[in-house]
Amino acid sequence: MWLVLVAHVAVLVLLAVVAAGPLAERRLGAVGGLLALSCALEGLALVALCRADRVARCTAARLLAELEAGRTSVQERLAEADRMRADLIGTVSHEFRTPLTGIRGAALTLLKRSDRLDED
Repeated sequence: MWLVLVAHVAVLVLLAVVAAGPLAERRLGAVGGLLALSCALEGLALVALCRADRVARCTAARLLAELEAGRTSVQERLAEADRMRADLIGTVSHEFRTPLTGIRGAALTLLKRSDRLDED
């Protein structure tokens, strides 16, 4: 694209040189040709800019889609980690409560009925 812009500037410089030349008739013909060439180069530059814009927009859309997919993936993993944490806490709590209930029951029995129990 830079090459097209440089060529466009070169044509404009040539246009200025021809316009300053000695022969008016040749100048007008050359000026018309250079103007046509300049317009063609400007059109090419615009086409190149439009294409670059389209490519940039497609790339931006693709990157946004990838970002959204990554965000969704992270949210799913966080939700799974939260479920695993809740399951672990529930399991550990149950495993501690079960033996403690038996120990508590035996201790209360000893306290309440210690006078009725044999020393053996």
